[in-house]
Amino acid sequence: MSSIDDDEEHGKDKKKRRLSKSRELELALKLEAAKKDPEKATEAEHHKEKNAEKWKERVEGQQKVRVEKQQKRSGNIADRIEQKKQRKIAKREKKLLRPGFEGRKEGFVNEGGK
Repeated sequence: MSSIDDDEEHGKDKKKRRLSKSRELELALKLEAAKKDPEKATEAEHHKEKNAEKWKERVEGQQKVRVEKQQKRSGNIADRIEQKKQRKIAKREKKLLRPGFEGRKEGFVNEGGK
């Protein structure tokens, strides 16, 4: 048994088809008539402004995300550089330690016997 999706109801996953020439002409004439009618023209302008506003928000959101990603990247690179420096310091410290003795070399072992 499988479930049936109502994609037609939601308009998802439906291939967008090209309108016929006659249908496009009909829509163009309808739009032209709407532009001549002042009441409908203001409605169209309102939709245009709304869409422009949405687009502006979308662009601003993308820029914000881009800046955040760049800051995160810069932070990660700085952390990696700092870790590399710490590893070098730890490696140098380990080399200065001597097996069989305690701690760093402070001077020669047999220096005091002169």
